[in-house]
Amino acid sequence: MPEAMSDKRKQNPADSASGSLVVKRAKQDHNDGLSVVPSVKPAGAVIRQVKRTSDLAAPIMLLTGHQGEVYSCKFSPSGRQLASGSFDRMIYLWHISGECKNYAELKGHAGPVLEVQWSQDGKKVYSASTDKTVGVWDAEIGERIKKLKGHTSFVNSVARTQRGAELLASASDDTTVKVWDPRSKHAVHSFASRYAMTAAEFSQDGSILFGGGLDNQIRAWDLRKPDEVAYTLSGHLDTITGLRLSPEGDHLLSNAMDNTVRIWDIKPFAPTGTRMLSMFEGAPHGFEKNLLRPCWSPDGDFVATGSGDRSVVVWDVQMQKIVYKLPGHKGVCNEVAWADTILASGSNDKTIFVGELDVDAPAAKSGCRREPYMTAYWKETRRVGTGTADSPLHPLSTVAFDPLEELLWTGGENGRIASFYVDTTDITRYTSFPAHASAVRKILLNDQGLFSIGGKNIRHTTRRGIMKWSIGIDGGRLPLSMSFTNTTSELLVGTTDRQMLLVNLFRGSVLKTIDLDADVTVMKQSRVICCGTATGRVVLRDPRTLKAEHFIQTHTGTISDLDISGNIMVTCGFSARAGKLAADKMIKVWDIRTMRALAPIPFPSVPNYLRFHPRLSSTVVAAAQNGQFQISNAANTAEASFYQANFSGFLNAVDFSSSGEALVLADSQGVVSIWSEKDDSRVNFASRPSEFADAPAPPPNIIIADESPLSLIGMPHYTTRLLSAAWPEKLTFEVGRPAPKIPPEIMDKVKMIDFVGYAPNPRGYKRNQILSLSKKQCRAHADVPKFRSEQDREKWFGKKEAVQPTGPGAPSPQVAAIPKYYRRVEIKYSKFGIEDFDFGFYNKTPFGGLETHIGNSYCNAMLQILYFTRPVRELAKAHIKTSCAKEYCLTCELGFLFRMLETAKGSNCQATNFLRAFKTIPQANALGLFEPDQPSPSTAYAALIQNFNRFVLEQIQSDLGDEGGIVIIPGAYPSQPPSTMQQIYGLQLQAVSQCACTAVNTRETVPFVVDLTYSRKAQQKHGGSGKSPAPAAETFVGILQNSINRVSSTKAWCNVCKKYQPTNQYRCLQRPPNILSINTCATADEDLDLYRSESPFIPARIAMIFDNGNMTIQPLARQSTAVAAAPGADVAIYDLMATVVEIRDENELPHLVAHMCVETAVGQQWFIFNDFLVQSIPEYEARQFKRWKVPAVIQYKKIDLDALQDFSALPTVPNPNHLREMVLLNRRQRKELKFLYKILGPGELPSQPGFLCALDAEFVALSKDEAEIRSDGTRSVIRPSRLTLARVSVLRGTGPLEGHPFIDEYISTTEDVVDYLTEFSGIKAGDLDIGGSRHPLVSLKSAYKKLRLLVDLGCVFVGHGLKKDFRIINILVPNEQVIDTVDLFYIQNRQRKLSLRFLAWVLLKQDIQIDVHDSIEDARTALALYKKYLELKASGKFNEVLDEIYEEGRAVNFKPPPSAARAGTATPARP
Repeated sequence: MPEAMSDKRKQNPADSASGSLVVKRAKQDHNDGLSVVPSVKPAGAVIRQVKRTSDLAAPIMLLTGHQGEVYSCKFSPSGRQLASGSFDRMIYLWHISGECKNYAELKGHAGPVLEVQWSQDGKKVYSASTDKTVGVWDAEIGERIKKLKGHTSFVNSVARTQRGAELLASASDDTTVKVWDPRSKHAVHSFASRYAMTAAEFSQDGSILFGGGLDNQIRAWDLRKPDEVAYTLSGHLDTITGLRLSPEGDHLLSNAMDNTVRIWDIKPFAPTGTRMLSMFEGAPHGFEKNLLRPCWSPDGDFVATGSGDRSVVVWDVQMQKIVYKLPGHKGVCNEVAWADTILASGSNDKTIFVGELDVDAPAAKSGCRREPYMTAYWKETRRVGTGTADSPLHPLSTVAFDPLEELLWTGGENGRIASFYVDTTDITRYTSFPAHASAVRKILLNDQGLFSIGGKNIRHTTRRGIMKWSIGIDGGRLPLSMSFTNTTSELLVGTTDRQMLLVNLFRGSVLKTIDLDADVTVMKQSRVICCGTATGRVVLRDPRTLKAEHFIQTHTGTISDLDISGNIMVTCGFSARAGKLAADKMIKVWDIRTMRALAPIPFPSVPNYLRFHPRLSSTVVAAAQNGQFQISNAANTAEASFYQANFSGFLNAVDFSSSGEALVLADSQGVVSIWSEKDDSRVNFASRPSEFADAPAPPPNIIIADESPLSLIGMPHYTTRLLSAAWPEKLTFEVGRPAPKIPPEIMDKVKMIDFVGYAPNPRGYKRNQILSLSKKQCRAHADVPKFRSEQDREKWFGKKEAVQPTGPGAPSPQVAAIPKYYRRVEIKYSKFGIEDFDFGFYNKTPFGGLETHIGNSYCNAMLQILYFTRPVRELAKAHIKTSCAKEYCLTCELGFLFRMLETAKGSNCQATNFLRAFKTIPQANALGLFEPDQPSPSTAYAALIQNFNRFVLEQIQSDLGDEGGIVIIPGAYPSQPPSTMQQIYGLQLQAVSQCACTAVNTRETVPFVVDLTYSRKAQQKHGGSGKSPAPAAETFVGILQNSINRVSSTKAWCNVCKKYQPTNQYRCLQRPPNILSINTCATADEDLDLYRSESPFIPARIAMIFDNGNMTIQPLARQSTAVAAAPGADVAIYDLMATVVEIRDENELPHLVAHMCVETAVGQQWFIFNDFLVQSIPEYEARQFKRWKVPAVIQYKKIDLDALQDFSALPTVPNPNHLREMVLLNRRQRKELKFLYKILGPGELPSQPGFLCALDAEFVALSKDEAEIRSDGTRSVIRPSRLTLARVSVLRGTGPLEGHPFIDEYISTTEDVVDYLTEFSGIKAGDLDIGGSRHPLVSLKSAYKKLRLLVDLGCVFVGHGLKKDFRIINILVPNEQVIDTVDLFYIQNRQRKLSLRFLAWVLLKQDIQIDVHDSIEDARTALALYKKYLELKASGKFNEVLDEIYEEGRAVNFKPPPSAARAGTATPARP
């Protein structure tokens, strides 16, 4: 490029390059030329000398000239040149030295340049562009030498191999990643995906290609095996935007739109499931969602990326902390490149910054960096009391996490120190010892042990509780605060009388006493020691000399707490107002470099405790004594999250773990509460093992011989029944039993040869069966039904085995603490699959059960309650008759499920489709509603179902989207009736806040669920006289009434007083709900003990009385209507309708069951729904609770609801026109698709039941089956493969277009397919890809809705093996609407069912399924077989022909001869 292209600002000759810095440049009138802005010194400025690490003209250079956003910039292999690509379709080449001259301009692309890449030798530049090409450029002459074509959409990324033969890879929106040889015009490999690809990168040896795209996955393809994906890196939650290989080639760096940067282990033999090594946060993508590309430092110690907040973020890989947050750009920073000590960044502001980076001292100079504060939802994960049986609970005064071990330390007001071992799932006691005469003020820990102050002494103790030294403080002084200095041998302690002691940690002696101006109440160590005083001043002391360097007057009264992170300090305390000390309600923020105040952080309550997050340096936690705390961002005070810790006392101490994953709160009642974002939080990332007490020595061995007396081992006296009498049978083992006698039928036929006896096997025992355990095994399996195939075999062949039990309630030889119908039920699998399992053994009722082999099936209990709640059932059924465009609509799936349960008539159903849609809802994931992949006995299913109860009702309200207008339950509504869900479950509450100045603020809320609270204190009702007293808090109606009319006091903002004031808050129920849904929320033992009383704690009937704005609740007997109410009072009476309980058995995983009051032909009856086990129970069982039976959800219904409800306004008739709708998901144009079907015409639509159609479906596998090999070599299925619908074809059964399909749709799935089952389904890879498939693709809901409509219209389905097809589709079709050719051509006593291919060969003289299966062909063949069946039946020859079919089948092993199939002919059936 000519030198004239660069329009550069001249530098002052008096300036030195080593002492220059960047200043803002005034906007120039022209911007069409290139310019480089070196740094200049403003006149008179005080400039600090900067350490230089390059030969740039200034530490930071600004490169301008691009007329559009700069999307990419890359250093050449030598690091001396830089290439940049832009939206202006240009590529600029720059020299990275001196004034950074631009030396080349590469033109030729017809679209924006999205990424550039240098060749290995630095002589070429490769580029990716939206013009669908990859460009190859000669960097020396500045011309394009090749254009690589092949992509059909934008090319987002280009990568090259690191060594060896140079290959290129390009990632495109056309869902492919292509590999190119620059010497050739065409791609040498093309790897297809289902979604657009946005990033590509090669491994170091070039054998592995990595690609990332819109599906959040990083795929690894082996170029030596291009037909399959080598492995997948999963973890990102949004689109991958950039991939970079580490310098040593062992790790891959990725950036994604989930605002995380991650490092992956890509060594060849690394475990696939644990490849993610690190995750970095702090670089948000922003709303523009550009492709932000990361980079490594040359030594691999740091990683960097651009950010949507216009900065460059640099992390330390080992520390996983942000070390630089580099500002300067005025737009999104798209790519960062790193060479030696120089960093380059390209931005949407059309500029490039090139600057030096000093990685030796990054963090100390970064100042107040804007980093992400904790936006995840924090929750209480563990709670423990610090008292014991010998030492009751005492108020806690301090708390601290151990920085080296997984320990939590607490100090009490009684001077006692206790520690707890914090596991990822539990918290247990570790040590406890008395340390001080009065309250423990503070605890510090290092590798030497524990240091504490309290009473009148300073104490050093080992972690095991052994005191090493103790220093008494003379003169009546008390220790107030302490901190480590910058050495490992000194401790600084502040005391009363305005003194400070310097203590030697090893000798336990006072080295120096320092006089102060005021008492130091709080002390924190950073690069300086911050001492907060009783006068509101913070003194910053040098940690080496302890001299005061600076003073900051933060408050005018005492400082309550302070904390410091980097250069930012936060404080809270008291200030003088109107002659009195008052707590400051703002958190003061200071920059200790400039000693200036920054924007304060507001806090609704008075802040008493402050802590910075140890890993996010700008995130601070502020807590108040009332248990409220907030997590906020010191760099952006608008970012804050509020939480409330439930303590019965006051909050006294707060601390963060070093990992930042756990926050501990301690209160005045001796209770410690640990909060975390996740359940398996850690105290430290790398803790050393804790030392535990030695195990007690085992008792001496006692040798018992034949002559030893029985009294050698004493037996305790007992008067109660032995525990061994009720010991679970599966936990008992037979030891010492003598060898069993050989059965006489064997002994009678024994022939002795030498000393060995031989006898024929009478086949009376199973193979490898132990004779001594045969009877026991029969007893163990007595409660499990036989498979249907075994029952059929016994029926036809008369084989008799162990007696089949009569049901799940059959008596057991041992007394069980839990009735059998409450125990967990599981599905067993035979070689014939799940269809062979006898569900009828568990359900003799007309109500359908729900299966359990599906993820999140804990919802079954609540789904049954919703089904038997008729208003909800009618709403869901009406919703599926509308045109709902939402793909994953829970209300639609509920409607489909309810229609199945209606037609079940005792058959089992499955909620597969509902639970699949439920799993796609991000709010459910955020609320933690998904069942763990591996449930454990500690899984709290009661809490899960309560959260699900609240969520599903809100979700139905959201799906229906009606804001009023439809009235299904008439009532005294305002002019605009509430939504349908509010008519059913809505609790119309008026929340009232009353300030001390008598100002009143009210608002209306309509929740659907009441969460019970168990306050032990008498709750005072609001308002004036005449209020009836609250019922006893120990009764259910008292707890319910207090939970609805909840009263609380807190500080809130008053618009009248214009300040925070003490406020009384209470709620008033305006009208009774029609259905009252209650979450018990009982977790504490004292709360659960209320339910475990001898008499039922829950009343069978309650009355809700409204009198002059008061709401009271009274318990009633089951049939009673006598209510003690004043004349004129409104009364609503409710009957108990349902309960959900959690069953906890120490030997099994917990599970949920539902009790339901159902209207039957003989009146109301109670039933238990234990998944697919359904049986009647007495009414008292629904209201009786044991230690193994934990209440979760309770539902009451108004006794007059059945008479009030009116569903005439809801649609009830199915609309056949929905069969003509077609909502395709294909990205291809409609004219490019292959349509093999013709939609039903208006005159063909089913108008009456009996419409004949043929159906066949094809499936693909989402997971493979799990099996085990038994000792006898047989294969036992533990869990079958999980299939999903992939194609469904429905053909006309009559009319002029008979046999022509009117539905032939392929179903798209978002889940990974592990096996397309092409041999059996005809589905190939790519057929279900919305980006590349030529078949019409629809959603599963769209296809299911059409099948459901056909069933509801009374259509009759003809097919082969329809029972299995309908089961996988998850639709229940009445038997009278199914004609299955498997059953038509079947002789039961032959024990052989005939395949469709064989029947077509022998009856229709057709060869089908020669290459692959085709659902249209199979459905058409099944229809022809049905017509043939009718013909044979009419002629009276059917039975004769069927016998001949079986005879001929035996001759050819029930398979068409191969020769006939090859020749294209078939052997005709016998006449």
